[in-house]
Amino acid sequence: MGDGMKGTSMIYALCAVLITAAAFAVTMRHDADAARYLELAKMKELAPGLVVTRPFAPIPGCGVLIHQHYVLTAGHVGSVEGPADMPVQYGDKQYTVDHVSLFPEFKKRKENWGGYDVAILRLKGEGITGVAPAVLWTGGIAAGRAFIGVGQGKSGTGKETDEPLKAGTFRGYENSIDYIFGGGDYNLMAADFDSPEGNADTLADTLFYPVKKKITGTPSPQALPLEGSLAAGDSGSGIWGSFKGKYY
Repeated sequence: MGDGMKGTSMIYALCAVLITAAAFAVTMRHDADAARYLELAKMKELAPGLVVTRPFAPIPGCGVLIHQHYVLTAGHVGSVEGPADMPVQYGDKQYTVDHVSLFPEFKKRKENWGGYDVAILRLKGEGITGVAPAVLWTGGIAAGRAFIGVGQGKSGTGKETDEPLKAGTFRGYENSIDYIFGGGDYNLMAADFDSPEGNADTLADTLFYPVKKKITGTPSPQALPLEGSLAAGDSGSGIWGSFKGKYY
């Protein structure tokens, strides 16, 4: 990263839904081996991101373990602040949320969440043990920064005409930050799915959701080997960047 980094906290990056809350799950390259996306999800650094929120809902969500008793997710996944009796799942075990805390700015907004779509779920009992929680990056983030992420929503390649793969299986993916917009009403990062067929500059002129305004950025020079983006069922999932050899 360079001297021109914006001071956007990685806690925001960890809640990938802030970029793609209306998306549909990990979209994969049609010319890549799908098994490699499954294998990437097993990377130990991604283990805190294998939390399934709302496991019995028609469209489930994801979350990131940031403490054995706390899961970071999307505000619209947490839904309502206060006492709760909401299930979450990690591996083959189920846990119960006893309280939801929504980001204050999220509670003020109805549709234009502006990057404040964040919630923290507090777990009952001993919480999720045996898993090292994610470490939050509090330094700067620059456009062009590569990252890896994981999600368990519906999946496909974007070129398929049949039904996408069903949700419930975690897949890892690679991407890079094309645009950062911070301050004022918006606190956002944007990343698109770059075509493996040579047209990597697919970032739209207008980011319709949720900014609805012209944007500029640093488009990816080319699609990454395991290029991917999020989809339905991935809301609240995390992304990780490598800083000085450590993932945050």
